Amino acid sequence: MARSNVETLIRMESFKENFKFIAQTNTAERNSFTLGLNAFTDWTADEIDHHTGLLPEEDADKVSSRYDFDPIPDTEQYFPLNNDKYDSWDWTKHYVVSRAKNQGRCGSCYAFAFVGMLEANYAIRYGTKQDISEQQFVDCSALFGCRGGNFIPCFNYMKSKYWYTQLARHYPYTAVAQLCPTSHPTGINLGEKLYKRVPSYDEEAMKILLRKYGPIYISFNVGNRANESLLLTNISMKFNAYSTGVFDVPGCSEQPRLNHAMLLVGYGHDSTTGLDYWKVKNSWGQTWGENGLIRIRRGVNMCGIASNAYYIGSHP
Repeated sequence: MARSNVETLIRMESFKENFKFIAQTNTAERNSFTLGLNAFTDWTADEIDHHTGLLPEEDADKVSSRYDFDPIPDTEQYFPLNNDKYDSWDWTKHYVVSRAKNQGRCGSCYAFAFVGMLEANYAIRYGTKQDISEQQFVDCSALFGCRGGNFIPCFNYMKSKYWYTQLARHYPYTAVAQLCPTSHPTGINLGEKLYKRVPSYDEEAMKILLRKYGPIYISFNVGNRANESLLLTNISMKFNAYSTGVFDVPGCSEQPRLNHAMLLVGYGHDSTTGLDYWKVKNSWGQTWGENGLIRIRRGVNMCGIASNAYYIGSHP
């Protein structure tokens, strides 16, 4: 049998399995969200598991020690974390968030989340959008390219370049890790940045910091299928097939492994389900979810969304 025919059969089996799961979940469970067919419906479990790319910080730190970094001054010193008067906020409506891009078959979510934050920060500060290159961080942030990365080495790489970054039109995305070039075309200067972690598990603080500093880089547990955990498999299948609504999977908040990076862009309340939510931009293209975004239940640290988040600001 030809190899292409074998692959076709494998994809047909994956499609049938996922289609059955989507249909059963939508009809048998009272969910606050709906699943649907998308570009990943015929992907294998192994392909799905390699489509994330957020490395644990202890792994990333092994290869990032050659750079120093500057944390932002303590938030409380400048912005007391008191109650926020805003019931909802959405940076996508303020025209500072770029469209949802597509990382392809490369574990580069960390680069897309980081670049999305840089783009929004630049637009807020200068009033104009820029399409920044994700590929430069895949190639040059001293991590593992398409096999994963995280926030701090990306930030350290930016610092090593004196806050100059390349634009996507000059350094386009290929979804393949390449050698970091020894020279770059002239890019744009972002201005010196500082960063700080959002206080862990503090979703009220995260809400305030989102408004004050702009979109936030978040870490998330999207499940995993290469294991014996039915819960992690269930999370993975639901997240990959997410179509619309407020994502809420019982038990996901207790799962410690964060394996996907995304960009937090807003928050609000869904009157249909009665749930508060976070609005998050993914990097799986605009045909996934709600035009490339997902709403995630807020207030319960759903899937670790408030466990390891970062924001950036300009140097005072």
